[in-house]
Amino acid sequence: MRVLQVIQELRRGGAETVVHTLVSALAARGDHVEVAAATGPWTDAFTVPVHPLPLVAQRPTQLLDGTAAVHRAIRWACPDVVHCHNPTMALISALPTWRGRRPPTLVTVHGVEAEQYAMAARVLRLSGASVVACGPGVRSALTAAGAKVSRTIPNGVAPAAPAHPRAELRRSFGLPEDATVIASVGRLVPLKRHDLAIRAVSLLPEVYLLVVGAGDEEGTLRQQAVDTGVVDRVVFTGLRDDVSALLGAVDAMVLCSRGEGLPLTLLESLAAGTAVVAVDVPGVREVVRHEHDGLLCAATPEALADAVQRVRSDATLATRLTTAGLETVRPYAEARMIEDYLDAYRRLRGGEPL
Repeated sequence: MRVLQVIQELRRGGAETVVHTLVSALAARGDHVEVAAATGPWTDAFTVPVHPLPLVAQRPTQLLDGTAAVHRAIRWACPDVVHCHNPTMALISALPTWRGRRPPTLVTVHGVEAEQYAMAARVLRLSGASVVACGPGVRSALTAAGAKVSRTIPNGVAPAAPAHPRAELRRSFGLPEDATVIASVGRLVPLKRHDLAIRAVSLLPEVYLLVVGAGDEEGTLRQQAVDTGVVDRVVFTGLRDDVSALLGAVDAMVLCSRGEGLPLTLLESLAAGTAVVAVDVPGVREVVRHEHDGLLCAATPEALADAVQRVRSDATLATRLTTAGLETVRPYAEARMIEDYLDAYRRLRGGEPL
């Protein structure tokens, strides 16, 4: 089978991780896979051919250039199936694929901000591609906005890596060996609300925060740590290749995003046996049940700090949440996600509905 993956940019993020997982799985099977994307910090991790795309999502005036770039990639790769990621990539693939018919095309929606779902639904209808939702929250939002969702293929994660030794992890960041440490993982962009985690830590005098990721907002977040008096308790780790092992060594993972599709960080934390404290938003509440396998809270520093303090001070609660979390994450296996996408590719190539 020949598959072309189309994604905006090869940076580290949830959608990009899914693409990397699928590319690796296809290549290991002996299938032919290529990628169309703007090069980014993660380009070197892709050992298959990468066809350049302009940054259409940042500059809509480049829609025609993006369409031409996808056309060139299709002519070169000769795919049996085109797999787009998120609505803009489906839009620039519409003409080159005859609105998703030749080659047959699917688009995975990994989540957009709440106010953008109506526009996303219009774009998806224009594209003609078969729509796949990355989780139940995305499916519900797209359906409510008038999009036809052909299938839901939930994101999946690999089994958790062995956790770093707790004391060793703390020493590596210059923290006390017995410190309470929480992590906020994700791109450093406004959507992820790392600022909320920093303000919550300012209300928890003995708690340290690891901000794991990279992005344009790093300078602003560093200044916030200074302004709130927690610069000595907030560590910016940058990009890490050992997020699963790191999550297994912290006391809790906090997820503060304004909205999510189906966050891999959430699944990785559950798989690592780490307590989850998350803002109650779509994309999260469909996975985490409050007081069962995690704590959901309002998007305020006070509510987040209170939830972290509960996990920190109540070992019985923390154990109950993490034990249930291991069961919750069981269906979200990376191997299952790969098989579901392979099935979707086979169906499209054979002219069958997803």
